[in-house]
Amino acid sequence: MERLKPGPYTLREVRSPHAYEPAAALMFDVKPTASVQGVSLHDKPIEVAAAIDKRQEIAKPIAPHTRADGDGLNRAGAHDSDDGSFSYSLDYRNNSSTWVDEFTVEDSLDATASGVAELTGITTGRAHGDYDGRLNVWYRTNLDPGDGAGGSAANATLEDGHVNPWLHAPAVMDGIGKDGRAIDYEGWRLWEKDVPATESTFLPVSELSLESGETITGIRLEYGCVSKDFASRPGQWDNPDIKHRHDDWSPIPITHGPISDAAGGTVGAYASTLIHMRALPSYAGGSSIDNHANVSLYRNGGGKDLEAHDEDAVHQEAADVPSGPIINLDQTGAAPLLRTAAAIFVAGIVTAGYVWQRRRWRRVQTPGCSSLRFERVGGCRSLRDPIVATRQGEVARAAGAYANSLKRWKRRFR
Repeated sequence: MERLKPGPYTLREVRSPHAYEPAAALMFDVKPTASVQGVSLHDKPIEVAAAIDKRQEIAKPIAPHTRADGDGLNRAGAHDSDDGSFSYSLDYRNNSSTWVDEFTVEDSLDATASGVAELTGITTGRAHGDYDGRLNVWYRTNLDPGDGAGGSAANATLEDGHVNPWLHAPAVMDGIGKDGRAIDYEGWRLWEKDVPATESTFLPVSELSLESGETITGIRLEYGCVSKDFASRPGQWDNPDIKHRHDDWSPIPITHGPISDAAGGTVGAYASTLIHMRALPSYAGGSSIDNHANVSLYRNGGGKDLEAHDEDAVHQEAADVPSGPIINLDQTGAAPLLRTAAAIFVAGIVTAGYVWQRRRWRRVQTPGCSSLRFERVGGCRSLRDPIVATRQGEVARAAGAYANSLKRWKRRFR
């Protein structure tokens, strides 16, 4: 520039190169001298990254003869509910070096598409750092709306008030379309517009006009422009199990601490978005409830080094419970167990006595004889001898005592 009058000036970059962050405005003074004076701005490359964390409660199956923890890997007990209700939580943040134009969270609700669960509602989280403090909530179903609206009912990227010349550049618009969004909204319907981003809002499915047999199979949270520190949870992002498929909680932590102002006062809180579900009777042994969610963010229309994605998934299974007859004891506690143990012990003694007597009878021997004979052979006594007869009587009495003992114990424990 030439012939600038001496005095203060501000150098401001109107539009930076596509993959670079605009430099901050520079204030400088032109001095009254004939020498050449120079000032410069330096742009930094844009670095984008995103993170999402999905957690789950364990559903208590309502199908008969079915229990949770079919794979034996659950890290929490089943949620105590008579109708199969349980919830997922979603937390997300912008890890970029700067703000982004488009920040979108999507939950695919795989379990509803497979018919083992249904969505009953959502509670939006408390995320801080959104440009205008509002979001749009979208949903899609197993039926095509057929209206061709394709997301035209709302647009957080172009309607939140932030300005980015690159979104209107012809080269960018050729790739993302006139709506300024990189994500396609074809088939999506607006659930609620301008929902407060820093307040928890419950949206029940019952208020939607769904047709018979129509099921919600996906939800989308559209935040539009967010700052570089945008998040629904300030910490716990370095947990090594953050992507574990059994990220199970009972119950799921809802809030993540307060937000304080410069004076130390509380001005808000972070909180997860909750996805409220209900297990259906079809969630039985051998079936599973799977769900995954993803986050996508874009700057300057996206493309190389200007978009980032992350996803997380959770899994749980059901198992069959044997439905055969179950023997119910009329009493519980230590006394019946002791009586049972005593009965087994006495029966063992009686049985041992009987076995001993039989062996003794079989091995009766007399001097010069190897075993008991029925007839006298070479000096051996016959069964008619007094000694042998006496031993026969002992065996008979022992057998009778054994039989009487068994009868008494049978009557006692009948």
